[in-house]
Amino acid sequence: MKRWTHHLPPDRRLSAWLAAEGSLTAHIRRVVGHDFRLRRLVQRCMSALPEEAGVLGHRRGVTVREVLLMEGDVPLVFAHSVVSQRHTSGPWRAVRGLGSRPLAELLFAERSVVRRPLHYRAVTTADPLGQRILQALPQAKFPLWARRSAFYRHGLPLLVTEVFLPPISRFEP
Repeated sequence: MKRWTHHLPPDRRLSAWLAAEGSLTAHIRRVVGHDFRLRRLVQRCMSALPEEAGVLGHRRGVTVREVLLMEGDVPLVFAHSVVSQRHTSGPWRAVRGLGSRPLAELLFAERSVVRRPLHYRAVTTADPLGQRILQALPQAKFPLWARRSAFYRHGLPLLVTEVFLPPISRFEP
């Protein structure tokens, strides 16, 4: 498994998406307009991926939320977020009631949320994250580029990983 880095891939358009500031959901909504869809795949208590444990401080007892950001029926981004289950009764309690609304509505609307720098890497089928993607999108072609960032509210982390699927390259961010 590759390590997270500050280095972007050579593909100009993909790099522009990966490095896009602010809400990825807002960028996608801007380019696809009324065709924007969010499909929630899962939101439940389970184990964090091994690479996420370092940020969260543990693997067990986390809320995992996975969604697809789509243009109509075409998936553009697979988004995977994790937060300690106990923090969903505290500072991150709004995560529980999101339903099919974007997490970005919570992350970018509150001044108390601080975003740490973005990191990037290619995801393969050998990665646990790659396996999660294959469960949702069995036809996915790998490697896929992803970005990851930790958001902190009152010092407590919520980790977001966004994996960019090939159809995103049809658009400029």
